[in-house]
Amino acid sequence: MIPHVRMNDNSIVIQLSSGPATITPYTYNYNKIIKLLPDTTDESDIISLLKTPDFPNGTFYLRANDTIFYVTHHSHDGTAHYKVFDGTFNRIAASDLAIVNYPTVGIYTSFDEIRYDFPELFI
Repeated sequence: MIPHVRMNDNSIVIQLSSGPATITPYTYNYNKIIKLLPDTTDESDIISLLKTPDFPNGTFYLRANDTIFYVTHHSHDGTAHYKVFDGTFNRIAASDLAIVNYPTVGIYTSFDEIRYDFPELFI
């Protein structure tokens, strides 16, 4: 296990040979890193996930409030909002949203990455 400390604000400080790294829900691959930390002893697995990828299709912010999940997709074409319901992403109007204060669970490059990290939402 790689030494790490979970802070009260959901950030995690990871001790790497190159020095400490702090990740938050606004860090790309946050959920993948959290899942790896208890099981991996190879820090190269973590370091490769700390690199920020390209976002050719925009940025997808997954937000949650208890059991309700929303996605805000920022792209070159504007912003779109979705609610995860019955295993699909359903587009909703911005006027129907109250997600501004919902905590961000993760940042993704695509809907497929969200499906990968949270398969239970799509059963």
